[in-house]
Amino acid sequence: MLKSSLPTSRDDRARAYLNVLFEINARLGLIKSLKLLNLPDGLAREVCYLQLRHICELMAIGCLVIQGDYKSSRSLTGEYNPQRMFRSLGRLYPRFFPQSVTITREADIIDIRGRLNPEAITREELEHLWSTTGNYLHRLKINNFFRPENWAARDIWTEIESYVAKFEALLNPHAIEMHNPNILVFASLDGDGGKPGLTFVEYGAEKADLIHYHGRGETLYWRDQ
Repeated sequence: MLKSSLPTSRDDRARAYLNVLFEINARLGLIKSLKLLNLPDGLAREVCYLQLRHICELMAIGCLVIQGDYKSSRSLTGEYNPQRMFRSLGRLYPRFFPQSVTITREADIIDIRGRLNPEAITREELEHLWSTTGNYLHRLKINNFFRPENWAARDIWTEIESYVAKFEALLNPHAIEMHNPNILVFASLDGDGGKPGLTFVEYGAEKADLIHYHGRGETLYWRDQ
């Protein structure tokens, strides 16, 4: 059995985070396309909440990958519960969670500012979403299948689409502070020609160096069309 190889170098962490963003973007796109298929409500809701659950887990993986401090976070590498991962990361890095940003360009000047976006999903909302998704993923248990509310006519898409919008509001674009070395990570779901893009801003006392990464090319996680 091959042992998992966790990304440690700056370049490997950048590529891993791009992979995370690509998969989040693909899962959000899948949710949007499912609405067009006119599936039975129970099936559509189950598949959509499975995607949302995995997006929550991908968010936690992404936050861990950016910091890359696997020695201090050794117990997290086998974890899948975002709440536990966030709690451990928060003890080490208080600003580990993504923050919405606005980016404006004028001539050769790029202005990037963090902002409190009321439409973006919060850490607390993400943790709550993950913990409640099981209510929809175990609907084929006998008791769940025959619950009256599972057969009642209602709109299942309002809440699902609101979560999609919340994730997009947070991540498109966003920033995370990396520690060791001191790097500001700026990324988006579709900022590089419709694909995830990422920029590392490595800063010191006198200057800042910008290193760009992109999601072009064939990889295990995406294919050029």
